Amino acid sequence: MSAVSLPMANPHWQIYHCDKQFRVVNAGRRFGKTLLAIAEIIRAVSTKYTDAVGTVLKPIVFYAAPTQTQAKEIMWDRLLNALGSSVKATNVATLTIKLKSGAMIRLGGSKNWNSFRGKYCCLFIVDEFAFCEKPEDFKNAVLPMLATPVPAGRVLYLSTPDGKNHFYENYMKEKEDPARWKSFHFSSLDGKLTTEAFIEDLRSSSTPTKFRQEFFGEFINPTGLVYYAFSRDVHVIDGNYYPKKHHDLHWAWDFNVNPACHSTISYIRPDNTVIVVDEIAIGNTPDNLKEFMAKYPPRHFARLYLYGDCTGNRNTSGKTDYIVMLETLRSNGYDVHLKATKSNPAVRDRTENVNRILLDSLGNKKLFVLSKCGLLINDFEKVKRTVNSGIDKASDADLSHISDAIGYQLWVTHPPRITQQKPAKELNVA
Repeated sequence: MSAVSLPMANPHWQIYHCDKQFRVVNAGRRFGKTLLAIAEIIRAVSTKYTDAVGTVLKPIVFYAAPTQTQAKEIMWDRLLNALGSSVKATNVATLTIKLKSGAMIRLGGSKNWNSFRGKYCCLFIVDEFAFCEKPEDFKNAVLPMLATPVPAGRVLYLSTPDGKNHFYENYMKEKEDPARWKSFHFSSLDGKLTTEAFIEDLRSSSTPTKFRQEFFGEFINPTGLVYYAFSRDVHVIDGNYYPKKHHDLHWAWDFNVNPACHSTISYIRPDNTVIVVDEIAIGNTPDNLKEFMAKYPPRHFARLYLYGDCTGNRNTSGKTDYIVMLETLRSNGYDVHLKATKSNPAVRDRTENVNRILLDSLGNKKLFVLSKCGLLINDFEKVKRTVNSGIDKASDADLSHISDAIGYQLWVTHPPRITQQKPAKELNVA
């Protein structure tokens, strides 16, 4: 199959026809990076290679994504479909494709670059390189293999940005070594595979920073704070909240032993704006239950919805925390419902979702906090990122728990549109 039959736009062809050994493509989502990768693979397995003394080498091509699962989901079926009848054999366990010509293609993840070690490599494609782990291991394991083939092996780095990390460093190498490196920058729209209306429709699903990075390929240095969209002047409001009988309350939990369990209580207005009205963090699960029931008798509001992390399913005296909560609250007259996903969302996805609700790319603000909620405000202003965009829980053990709690709730009540998610299920206690 020829790459010409693939529906590539001019930007794809610019990259495809570039003869540099190292190409770095910074492009927005839906640009067509997978389409380009398939064209590159097809060309590489159709190219004649030898070693330095003229011995013919069968083409070997590698494709890597941040994880092996992602590599399979992104590329496996699409690549097999593009290769068609030229495929001789496949091995799903190793994600290996052998062609009738003798060429070999293998897919994998960045968690173990050493698994790609071999005699030589004709083309190595790294997809979403900004999100791949251990870039130094990639250099050590992969780059020496490029020296064996003639013509020399090549690397194609594909990604959207994630701040100015190792992908940014590679993007800037053209200035240091223009003879071997070439960098490209295209927005999502440049690939001609999506429309401006579609991209604009996603603006409200993202924070301003993430929108610029994900769809326009801008390198934006993170502030170091996890909840960078929060502003005390904007999101903190004075006053007290007194529930009305038709109001539903939302109680979100982060379960801990030391420090204590942390929880937020919020009310969601008819326009879908979340107002965090209170917080409780005084001890274990029974302690928090007593405090809540003293503050919010069931006659004062309608329904109560519970949210939290998966550790709520741990056993406490033979019962999980969630079961204890439901039984205690129902026996005291509360109309209570547990809403929880089967697994916790990825930390990065969850915190970015909170940022989006604090301030999306259209300027909408759907999360506010009463000034009495000092723990949550403190979290929003002080929780820091780790090097790999996680949450720094080591510097201060008291931070991050209560912001985790509201994050679990918002993942259910205000899920990101571009994330496929199973509906939250209600746990019933007989």
